[in-house]
Amino acid sequence: MTVLGDNIRRRIKELHISQEEVARQVGISQVALHKIIVGKTKTTGHIVRIASVLGCTAEELSYGESKGEGEVSEPTARRSFGKVPLISAEIAQSWDKIHDAFPPDSENQYIFCPPGHGPRSYALNVSDDSMTSTQGKSYPRGSVIFVDPDQVSDISPGDQVIARLNEFPEIVFKKYVREGSKQYLQSLNQIYDPIYDEFEIIGKVIGKYEEE
Repeated sequence: MTVLGDNIRRRIKELHISQEEVARQVGISQVALHKIIVGKTKTTGHIVRIASVLGCTAEELSYGESKGEGEVSEPTARRSFGKVPLISAEIAQSWDKIHDAFPPDSENQYIFCPPGHGPRSYALNVSDDSMTSTQGKSYPRGSVIFVDPDQVSDISPGDQVIARLNEFPEIVFKKYVREGSKQYLQSLNQIYDPIYDEFEIIGKVIGKYEEE
């Protein structure tokens, strides 16, 4: 197997994604992808797209240096495309402590997340209509949001966040607002009052999935 094939195979394993799904995202057949991995295809115009789906660069896939004994250098880890667990709000409260206990197996539901997520990202079901809006961004009841705890340091006013209320054993999904020294959480649905209680932001919402 070539360095390219080894790096593709290794990255697929890291992302817990099937060759079939990678091929579908790239736009080629699984047989064609397998030929690339095992080295039966000497040249391919699909490397850039494969790298994009696997969250690394074409150079990292193609030119990772061999370490001998069949080992090759790993592609640099990046925020990328892959599967994330769909968890409950209760689990999300303690996600920073227990995320390693959720391996990708048949007992947990994993769904594909859009580009831009980190290794601890997860998905949540929207359980109410407090973030439903008649204009602009809207997150209706039943839609799924993607949350990245590793982007908390990048939060800006106007971002949608997951926050833990300090005086109540619950988390909320709201828009983060800051006015001078005052900060609070606001619903997109105007019938709900802002939350002025003390809170801690534990995740940035980076996307949404909604069935048609």
